[in-house]
Amino acid sequence: MSKSLWLTAIGVLVLILVAVFAIRLSSNKGEVSIVNQAGEAIRSGQLEICKQQFSLGQVQPKQSKEIHYKVRSDSHYDVTIEFESGKKLSRQVGYVTSGMDFHDRLTVTDDDVSLSSRD
Repeated sequence: MSKSLWLTAIGVLVLILVAVFAIRLSSNKGEVSIVNQAGEAIRSGQLEICKQQFSLGQVQPKQSKEIHYKVRSDSHYDVTIEFESGKKLSRQVGYVTSGMDFHDRLTVTDDDVSLSSRD
């Protein structure tokens, strides 16, 4: 292999590494607090955002759970909640946009899930 071919191959490799590094740096952060304002405990639940899934576990009334995620794409919050009584809620709320950081609050009541910003 000639010297110029090696230099070209090394140059391409360096450009690929720089691009991968730049993409990793450009990943924004999101955090969402799930606040239980319902009259009963949340038995379990799931949150999906930016193709990432999180299990909520149990959340008592007036308690909250914090979830951190990477904003990799534009996405809604897909929320599924199951209360101690067996009642279930599924909602798609809000919207996050790549290129920004998010600090949101999802408030769970007896029959709804609403979004507000914590900024």
